[in-house]
Amino acid sequence: MVRIAFALTLLASILSACPAQAAGKAHPFAGIGLLVIRPFPAERAGSSDTIPVYEDPGIKRVAELKAAALPGLLGGIGISFGNFATAAMDKKGEWVKIAYDDADREGWIRMKSFWEFIPWSDYLKGRQAVFLPGLRETDYKMRAECSYSSPPLADLSPHGDFRVMEVDGDWMMVQNGRFSGCIRWKDGDGRLMISPGETGP
Repeated sequence: MVRIAFALTLLASILSACPAQAAGKAHPFAGIGLLVIRPFPAERAGSSDTIPVYEDPGIKRVAELKAAALPGLLGGIGISFGNFATAAMDKKGEWVKIAYDDADREGWIRMKSFWEFIPWSDYLKGRQAVFLPGLRETDYKMRAECSYSSPPLADLSPHGDFRVMEVDGDWMMVQNGRFSGCIRWKDGDGRLMISPGETGP
């Protein structure tokens, strides 16, 4: 009995030491912008809808996937039904770098003429947004300037929304009721801390 009690106590201490985020899926990477992947136009319905993924632009194919199979697709962000959206990690001309699997492996895909790349600063401005779950208490504080050293102006609700005014690096200027100030919208690992809604310009 003593050994069983000791084992249960040890197991409980190990589980309590694990980060809360480990129990759920990590937030998606933000990257530099939003890549909207649209299906082939009707006149090209017979064309292959798979997307080749390369280690470098046009060099060494590492995967071939359908848009719907890409991990970390961002839902509910104001794109038309049937389209897919994911974060663009980098961009070189018509080539875009994405995370293409659940292990966060990255590769390059070639943009089609009917796809669209939108920098986050353009996409987010004027939109309503909400916080993603699992943030620290300090992340809900609206600050006078875009820095953790700036004094808090107000505590935002983890479940309430706010309007994005401008994007400034990893920070953004937002408005919530009569308050306006700065919050962080992506963390130190480059992952999203907010989810943009459909309302926007």
